[in-house]
Amino acid sequence: LTNAQNTIAGDEIFRGISGGEKKRLTVGEMLFMRQPVMLCDEITTGLDSTTAFRIVEGICRSAKTMQTTPIVTLLQPSPDLIGLFDKILVLCEGHVIYHGPE
Repeated sequence: LTNAQNTIAGDEIFRGISGGEKKRLTVGEMLFMRQPVMLCDEITTGLDSTTAFRIVEGICRSAKTMQTTPIVTLLQPSPDLIGLFDKILVLCEGHVIYHGPE
């Protein structure tokens, strides 16, 4: 976000920063609050795989450093993304089909 530090985030009228930058800004806001649990609902939807990986990697790294627990929902995550987590829970039509280590 360094290159966007002096840019207004934007709204429905003014474009502002990009969608990926808005997602990173949202993650930054959540980390700044230093809550014991961080909820991220589909934080990577609409992003390319590299950006998605960097965001999830940052969440996981920050969670360990700040001793918080991220709860992240992902739609069709890549194996690389799944590998970033200590534990995963996979649901199918509301039923648990896997819970355990990645």
